[in-house]
Amino acid sequence: RHGLRLREGLISLEVGLSTALLIVAGLLTSSLTRLLQVDKGFDADHVLTVDIGLSGNLYAEPANRERFFDRLLAKVSAIPGVQASGFVTALPTRGETWQDPIYLEGESSRRHPVNNRYASPGYFRAMNIAIRQGRAFEESHRGRGVAVLSEKAAKLLWPGEPNPVGWRFMGEDDKPKTLVGVVAEVRAVLHSDPPPTAYYPYWQRVPGGGTLVVQTTADPHTAAGAVR
Repeated sequence: RHGLRLREGLISLEVGLSTALLIVAGLLTSSLTRLLQVDKGFDADHVLTVDIGLSGNLYAEPANRERFFDRLLAKVSAIPGVQASGFVTALPTRGETWQDPIYLEGESSRRHPVNNRYASPGYFRAMNIAIRQGRAFEESHRGRGVAVLSEKAAKLLWPGEPNPVGWRFMGEDDKPKTLVGVVAEVRAVLHSDPPPTAYYPYWQRVPGGGTLVVQTTADPHTAAGAVR
């Protein structure tokens, strides 16, 4: 009788543990499904990404890094099957970046911290990030202080303005920037709301690394060899 009670107790414990595991598994599956269904602000379908880091004496000078990215983007865009290509210092969903303030000229006491990203003109198209107003920065903007803001970032500066494109503000280097476009919100992490973000052309402060984004018409792995 003692052995029978022990076996019954162990069976009850096993059933209880199995039930608990099933409940936890169901909750995890439900949470994962919700995370995958949230609006991320971009579409990575048919997109290949390649992390790039520049080091050594050759790339110590910003001008050399700028020439590298210029040549890289030109060559990648010419690969057969490449629909769009771009570069960015930090991909979405990889976490928030460092923050620098934006503020209106003459209102330095009202600074708004925003996430910073440096990108190429083709980045928004390659990642299918919707442009709500204006346009992305272009090659013709090289040498000029321009920027693209997310909707949240634009509302921090001009809360009641329906279309601030063309207006000026002070950017990450405390120099005037002209707003050329407003883009959709993009999540830095899946489980949190998108942070206000400022995008600047990579040639304004040439980074030492980032991620190449390549959108292809077919399976992106088919372009991997040529990109490499």
